Amino acid sequence: MTILAPLVPALLCAEGGERFESFSYAPPSSAWSMLDLGAEGRRYVRQEENGNGLIVLVPGQPSTGSPANDYTAMWRARASAVIAGPAPEPTVRRDGEFTVLTGTRKVVSEGQQVVASLITIVGGGRASGMVGIATGDAVLPEVTAALDSVRLVSAVAVASGGFAAAPSGGAAALEFDVPRGYLERPESTKILLLPEIFDARTPCLYGIAAPRRAGTSLEADAEAALVELVVPGWQRQDERRRAMRGTGATGWPYVWVRGTFRRTEGGNTETRMAMAMALPAGPDRVHVVFGHGDPGRCHLHDASFEQLFHSLQPRRVANQ
Repeated sequence: MTILAPLVPALLCAEGGERFESFSYAPPSSAWSMLDLGAEGRRYVRQEENGNGLIVLVPGQPSTGSPANDYTAMWRARASAVIAGPAPEPTVRRDGEFTVLTGTRKVVSEGQQVVASLITIVGGGRASGMVGIATGDAVLPEVTAALDSVRLVSAVAVASGGFAAAPSGGAAALEFDVPRGYLERPESTKILLLPEIFDARTPCLYGIAAPRRAGTSLEADAEAALVELVVPGWQRQDERRRAMRGTGATGWPYVWVRGTFRRTEGGNTETRMAMAMALPAGPDRVHVVFGHGDPGRCHLHDASFEQLFHSLQPRRVANQ
């Protein structure tokens, strides 16, 4: 049983930038196209007449137990298609629970310099990182600046086994079980539940957010969370609002809403089915359980969500 407890802000090693898993970074300029790949990470792309650039944020995967092997595997998966050969010998440093490995290789291909750099961050049983690739000199400074901006984030653990996030004003903890076939990934304001493998049995990503301020109704809270938390910046594709009200096994009320959303970035259009469920978390607060995925495969009412739903225990509400 996992507990999503009241949380405190994450401590950044450097101010500013954006957060991605265990590190923060400064995104490149608006001249780059950004594609949010959900559970697959983020990608920044820039194409110029005299050079191209690619920056990829690599989401965490279970560590092999050897940081060196994690680094080598990440290089092979993310950089070897551009620069053939073994991974460069990394620079290794340790920062608390984390091991950080950094390597760069330069080659000349068809008269242009090609540079590939990789940062692999290993800690907490997971390995994540950032890879930057530049062809030509035009985008190399921005690729270098992005990798140089990476800073570790120190999560403040709570005694119950929760993770760092915004204070909840006394809201109760939410207990839950991780569905079979899923991995738990704590982030600063939520816990993500990621499939070990995206397939027919586990086609959706789920998560639980830190408690939010309640609005006028649970339905309004669920709708607000859907557009603000689950798919911020996306456009609703379907006009019909789909909502369901009910009561949990221990007497807590909930409202579940779902919609199909779309966005276009860099000429690519992506569609996503998304849902948010709001339930009370104490005075003037609500818990939010959410999910999203490819609408062709993910319908957000599969066996994994059933397991998650029936394991939910909002302790203060249940014990009132």
